[in-house]
Amino acid sequence: MRNIHRRVPTRLFVFILALAMLSSSVPFAVSAAQPKIKWSENNLSLQLSPGGGQVKQLTFTSDHNLQNVTIEPVPEISNLVSVQPNTIASVFADQAQTVSLFFSIPAGTSFGLHEGTIHVRLGNQTIPQTLKVSIDVVQSVDLPAELEPLSPAVISLSGVSEKDFNPSSSNIGLGISGSTFTTDPTTVQIFLNGIQVPAASVQITPTLITFAADFFDDKNELSFFGFDAEGRIVHKAATLWAGSFTLNVSIKDENNQPASGALVTARLGDDKEVKATATSVSGSVSFQNLPNRTIVLEASASGNRIASVATTGSAFFEELKLKGFNAPSTIDNNDLSQGTAGWNIGTAPVQIIPHEEGTFIPLEDPTAQSSSIQSLSAQSSTLLRAERAAQFAANSTSTSPEILPLALEEGDQDLVLNTSGEGPESISRTFEIEEGVQEIKVRYKFITSEVPGGYFGTQYNDYFNVSIRSQSAGGSASESQTMNGMGLSSFDAGGATDWREFTLPVNEAADTIQVDLTVANVADGLFDSLLVVDVVSKPKVKIGDLKAVIKNDTGTVAVTITPATPAPNVTLTLATRSGTGAAQFTQNNSTSITITQTTQVEIKGLTESSTRDNIRIEAKDAQGKKLDDEDFSVLWVTISIRTSGSISSDNNAKSVIGQVQGNSSPTLGPTRHTGSLAAIGQFWGNAVELVGTVAPKNFDEKIMLDRQRLAANYFIGANNSLETGNSGGAKVDTSNVILRDDDPKPNGKIYDYDAPGLGNLPPSFAVGTTRRQRINFHQFAMWNGKKASDDFPWFARISIVKTAGTDALATDVPGDNVAGQGSTPLTWNLQP
Repeated sequence: MRNIHRRVPTRLFVFILALAMLSSSVPFAVSAAQPKIKWSENNLSLQLSPGGGQVKQLTFTSDHNLQNVTIEPVPEISNLVSVQPNTIASVFADQAQTVSLFFSIPAGTSFGLHEGTIHVRLGNQTIPQTLKVSIDVVQSVDLPAELEPLSPAVISLSGVSEKDFNPSSSNIGLGISGSTFTTDPTTVQIFLNGIQVPAASVQITPTLITFAADFFDDKNELSFFGFDAEGRIVHKAATLWAGSFTLNVSIKDENNQPASGALVTARLGDDKEVKATATSVSGSVSFQNLPNRTIVLEASASGNRIASVATTGSAFFEELKLKGFNAPSTIDNNDLSQGTAGWNIGTAPVQIIPHEEGTFIPLEDPTAQSSSIQSLSAQSSTLLRAERAAQFAANSTSTSPEILPLALEEGDQDLVLNTSGEGPESISRTFEIEEGVQEIKVRYKFITSEVPGGYFGTQYNDYFNVSIRSQSAGGSASESQTMNGMGLSSFDAGGATDWREFTLPVNEAADTIQVDLTVANVADGLFDSLLVVDVVSKPKVKIGDLKAVIKNDTGTVAVTITPATPAPNVTLTLATRSGTGAAQFTQNNSTSITITQTTQVEIKGLTESSTRDNIRIEAKDAQGKKLDDEDFSVLWVTISIRTSGSISSDNNAKSVIGQVQGNSSPTLGPTRHTGSLAAIGQFWGNAVELVGTVAPKNFDEKIMLDRQRLAANYFIGANNSLETGNSGGAKVDTSNVILRDDDPKPNGKIYDYDAPGLGNLPPSFAVGTTRRQRINFHQFAMWNGKKASDDFPWFARISIVKTAGTDALATDVPGDNVAGQGSTPLTWNLQP
């Protein structure tokens, strides 16, 4: 459904997911690499009327850790859209950041297309890519009375914080900026954990609404609905973490002495942005208002010393011991080809196993139940958990890999760091890098038997940490993650994540590097967790990011070589690692080329991938030693159409489509829309579901199904006169995001609901008057600004007749009132 105006109240859920980098007294290593941003939508197109508004929620992801960024529209559209939040203190690489875009069209705005961009800024630097925005301002249309416009006002919280640990009882304030509240108490609804706050407990003024709240010692959901003084909807939703526990932390130096002046952070394992910080005095700090959930403690001190451990809020006491740098190993074994030689493993339970790339099949829906994933209450008894652990060990194949001798094995190998009872296990690798190295990269995966054991979402929230530090330059970065914090869709049914990469850019000077790896059982040691390391790499050749190349199209990737002189010979190869799929370099139509300097390499997709990231571009030096690699997919979408039956059960837009049709089980075919959202489309329409089958089916980025209107004719009256200004004209229409499902399902499906048709005939028309539509389309898939499918031709034709009551379908033309694949004649009687 296209070119529509919608004013629908939308719930605002802004979850800022970021992990602050551990600071040190030594300046951070400067990287020459340019940060890049990827938005969840490439282009955003809306059609709105003056006085109307809409809310869109999008995410952006950075490939670098960023501090204190702003998100802002260009001046051309700044009066039409605002961004919340418009500043973010910490953005962590590869973690999606959610923002809400509030579109509001002031009265008097000129009709026509208003175009601009929304961009992320770091100081005075605009980070590519920007989000393209097109707003088509049109004349107002009539909407059902129950649809109220959204207020541009911003609601803020006081007395509590979404980023702090809150006390169990608080007085909460809801402030407003950009408007004022209506003071009618019947218009205010506040819900805390699904229970409405009594109206008698709520105090309302034009600028502030206050009430007292008692929280769970855990996660709390707050939702507020109200109206501003102009009768427009205002809304605020917040997740608040509260608790009654105090955690005392002791910080020791390398000599086991109390360390003062260390910066200590207590971070919630379920949401990394919820945290508290303190500086140690006489070697101790304390944190209050903690829930009984996983708490990740991190410390940094002078000399680029760090410490990290996971505990629970109810532990009362925990100790952090700062780690300096070990002596660098002279053994060249970052690829584990020599087993554990050159690694500092101490007494940690470590194994060397053959590398198995595997195919990652995520658990898509955190609410889904299966025979292997069973949700449990966080209050499960110790006895029950012990019994389940014993049963799990006896009946499953265990997530632990087969134990092999710690000796050199032929072929690619991985290192496995295993938990052993409750608490952390740690190992490290210290080595020197020569001049010209651009970054340090660790490739790893996390496996926890808590997931197949049935304890996802509970307080048994196992944890891992990967940190990389440079001694001379002082750069550092760490990734601390927990099972709950990553989300169930990050794991497969065996409790394993996909392979992950964590990097630290370095300044291309000789230096000493230390990689520290930690994995921990939290709350008890009954269900083990593992950290599996594939390789620690230090490339002098850096292959840029490449997510996918579209079949029969090309994509470019930057290959950076340092130092530039003397000119090296670097061989780039393309190979299919698993399944089917193929690509070649366009420079020589081959799978191998040699380069001698930094350059852009163009790759053409030949055959679509059967699984994600199964094609690898790899760089090797003249001696055949691997320097760097990057995995990508060849992407293709095949489109089909459904014209009868029910909306697909896995189409996430189904509930909204039901609100358009006025049917909780929406169907396909000629339909009269009568639901609360009927006004976002024509009232009479041929409801169809366009289905895109994505290859590879486990592709993990959004793909949009869109359409091009090739030609359309509209006829009206007894003489079937062609309506003036309503014929022909090719036009690309942007799908309404609420009627699309752009996320590929486990079966690779994406969806778009469409229902081209006609509005009700005006009351002034005589009973018996007909109106007809005949229209032809091409449907196509779009990813990253490029077409990722062939054009799929389809058509729709419909006729309605004016009656004394509700307008009805006209059935006087044989073959009318259908949609399908192909094209239709554009004549009123469907004759060629």
